[in-house]
Amino acid sequence: MTSQSLFDRRNFLVGGTALLGGCMAASNARTQRDATTARDADGRILVLVELYGGNDGLNTIVPYADDEYWRRRPVVNVPKDGLLGIDDYCAFNPLLANVNRQWHDGRLAIVRGVGYPEPVYSHFKSFEIWHTAREAGRPSGDGWIGRLRNTAWKDDPRAELVVHVGGAVPHSLHSSEHQTVAFATPESFVWAGDALAQQAYEQAAAATSGMSPKSGRDAMRARLSRTLADAQVLSPRVLKATLEYQPQVEYPTDEFGRALRCVAGMIDARLGGRVYSVQLGNFDTHATQADPQSRLLSSFDAGIGAFLADLKGRSQEKDVLVFAFSEFGRRVSENYSKGTDHGAAGPAFFLGAPVKGGFYGEHPSLAELDRDENLIMNVDFRRLYATVLEDWFRADASAVLPKRYEPLPLLA
Repeated sequence: MTSQSLFDRRNFLVGGTALLGGCMAASNARTQRDATTARDADGRILVLVELYGGNDGLNTIVPYADDEYWRRRPVVNVPKDGLLGIDDYCAFNPLLANVNRQWHDGRLAIVRGVGYPEPVYSHFKSFEIWHTAREAGRPSGDGWIGRLRNTAWKDDPRAELVVHVGGAVPHSLHSSEHQTVAFATPESFVWAGDALAQQAYEQAAAATSGMSPKSGRDAMRARLSRTLADAQVLSPRVLKATLEYQPQVEYPTDEFGRALRCVAGMIDARLGGRVYSVQLGNFDTHATQADPQSRLLSSFDAGIGAFLADLKGRSQEKDVLVFAFSEFGRRVSENYSKGTDHGAAGPAFFLGAPVKGGFYGEHPSLAELDRDENLIMNVDFRRLYATVLEDWFRADASAVLPKRYEPLPLLA
């Protein structure tokens, strides 16, 4: 199959962005790209790592000195042998050797007890809250990164300011004013060809026949035409940046490792991105938790370790901040299926050269739980967003968050 036939109409998103061979891409204009790339060459970059499914924080950073941990998890625990020591209360899971190294190098900030008031235990609704920074979720509008895009870089027309590498694009990136570049693999980010593009336009117009009057269908067709035209211009740059990239280290060959290698390539090529998004999952470990979580933590550690080692010594190293999070933690007590159910507060991680390493926030009590027998959060996740918005991007947090949240002093 040639690049001229990679357009899959089954993946065409009516009323949103065009998905081009597994890739969504668009912008409102293509002008000034080359001129502004140099301007942003030294701009600060955020890499979002979404650990979807609800990562079990207690088996990620193990409170081995707490008797409640062993009492509540007689089976679903991480044995003390091999734990990677942090202090006299907790230690890293043995599978997190690279993360542990970042900790001892002072390049890892662990925020403990992260959550929000009145936690929701639905994956979908909880992520909506995380993605929008609002309790109402999607009905409240754009995602928090989308709002950042609309305000901090509102006059910059380039779609590549915000890039997602992976499958479904998180709502956090959604903007009603600007569009986002997203693709599963760099190879899939290609121009579909005029004939197939025209078929897509017609299909979209037919699907939106309920949008009467005719002007609505014409507007949709025009938007889709601009979308694919922008992809025609941008896709060679993405391909060149990622496929010709020569990393300093060997990346894992799993999907997460490939995504981070792709991000590193775009950063190295100074493509102009300010926010890059990747995902890893599924951490929904209701049964036989040990194997799936171990596999995922190993993937996380290997991918993040390679990415940070690859950045080391490069001129962009000081400008890249990694933020890893999950929609909630797991319940303190194990269940009867050798797993853990949906919980509340959990840890979040900031990694990289800009980070002032250490713990932020108190560790939630394993004995004093909420009415649902879950950990009680002590750091609202929007304080993490405020840190990114105000202290990293120097942006107006009031345009993104529903109220004032105090940033955490975790940036060097």
